[in-house]
Amino acid sequence: MNIKTPAIFLGHGGGPLPLLKDASHRSMLETLSKTGRIWKSFHDPNVKSIVFVSAHYVASSELSSKEVNSNGDGDPRTILVQCEARPKLLFDYYGFPPESYEYEMANPGSEELAEQIVSLINHDGDAKESNDVNPNNSLIHAKLDKRRRGFDHGVFVPMLVVNAPQNVPVVTVSLANDHDTSAHIALGQALAPLRNDGVLIIGSGLGFHNLNAFFGGGGVSATEVKKRAQEFDDGLESLIRETSQNKTSMLEKWKSTLPWSQFCHPTAEHLMPLFVVLGTVLGAGSGDDTEICRESMERISFDMMGIPTSHYIFD
Repeated sequence: MNIKTPAIFLGHGGGPLPLLKDASHRSMLETLSKTGRIWKSFHDPNVKSIVFVSAHYVASSELSSKEVNSNGDGDPRTILVQCEARPKLLFDYYGFPPESYEYEMANPGSEELAEQIVSLINHDGDAKESNDVNPNNSLIHAKLDKRRRGFDHGVFVPMLVVNAPQNVPVVTVSLANDHDTSAHIALGQALAPLRNDGVLIIGSGLGFHNLNAFFGGGGVSATEVKKRAQEFDDGLESLIRETSQNKTSMLEKWKSTLPWSQFCHPTAEHLMPLFVVLGTVLGAGSGDDTEICRESMERISFDMMGIPTSHYIFD
């Protein structure tokens, strides 16, 4: 009997700073220690594979202008699925010490799992059960990404921080390029059946991502930034926990309902992985999305660069 794996929204920190054990990330590192649930989830022997949805893998940024203009791959709802057999690391950050460009990670990819993900997203009839399909497949469509892109820091930083087993296959799935909330919930709903097959699903982003505020710019005091971030973080938890006759619709309105949403996320890519994770929870039930069970969620709060934010883990 397969044991259902968790789905986790994980704050991956700033570039390689968690791996460099930077003092500004000490609180975050404590939440990823051996005593915590996140570390234990990565090391669970029931986990056969890991799927990452990283804020740094966005379909539009990966497609050439020729692809966008000639064959429709630049559609706002395109999802890319990496199928590289032996991905290297993509050091997609700049200006850090030389040692931060020398990390290694041996985890293989899995073309078989990548193809299964494309099948689930596109609802092409290859899913194992008739109900293991995405009810909102009209919002998104998927294609295999066969380039040698590698694992970006939204993947390899948390994997190395928790010292994840390096024999477990890892597949990365992109965001859609317009950061549409409903499309990313639909993506999570498509991925939901994988949780019954030993696949750990990780949404890698950040609950707060205002770079000006992180570095003291924008004319807002550090005290005010912290206050706004805390109000947003608390509001986000309340939104997730709140019962509703149409939970998906409520989540889609986060920009207008949560305090300081535009300040905390001037662009939404770092929060979209959370909505993918929430989609796996909504998609795992009987089709009734009225509630995300209160008992199924744990909020794990931490401080990053003086600003409060949180991880979320769903059982």
